[in-house]
Amino acid sequence: MFAELNDLLDASPQRLETGKFTLLRDTRTDGSFLVHHFLSFYLRAGCKVCFVALLQSFSHYNIIAQKLVSLTPASSDSWKGPVLLVDDLSVLLSLGATPVAVLDFIHYCRVVVCSQLKGNVVVLVHSNEDSEDEENELVVNSLCHHSDLILWVEGLATGFCKDVHGQIKITRRVSLELTGEQDVVQIYQYKIQDKNVTFFARGLSAAVL
Repeated sequence: MFAELNDLLDASPQRLETGKFTLLRDTRTDGSFLVHHFLSFYLRAGCKVCFVALLQSFSHYNIIAQKLVSLTPASSDSWKGPVLLVDDLSVLLSLGATPVAVLDFIHYCRVVVCSQLKGNVVVLVHSNEDSEDEENELVVNSLCHHSDLILWVEGLATGFCKDVHGQIKITRRVSLELTGEQDVVQIYQYKIQDKNVTFFARGLSAAVL
């Protein structure tokens, strides 16, 4: 769990929001550090996490978890709401599932987990706006319209930089609540370290000062 990201999201395992659908989206970079963050976050919050790992082996997640999660056994009656975490949805499309089938799957997950059980759903999906994979982009765009929170990480357009690994765009979908307010959007750059990720405003990295 990355403390700086919690600060940006105004989130804490001690004051858990429920009934939310969070979309993790990556373009020209690897957004798996976001998956590790939310896995650690919800485990620390005492949630029952159903982790659908379509991309990596169990040993991969186990090694990462040992760095990010320090858990003590919880009593059976202290568990909070359920969480469904999928890494990553694009794999289903590559295996031959149709966009409609994938969107139907996510729709039913949202209905059951978010609405009926008052839990949360977090999904990672790869995207590339210049890609010829129209099916994948159809799924991504549709999920964006139904997400409460979108974390979109992108690689730098200028290529690799050892001090700035990418950019993250955080979108809170206030419009889903029918309040008439505009969505809240924040953009930062980030650097991934061994056990942490640091975030800073664009152009404020020590590497460019």
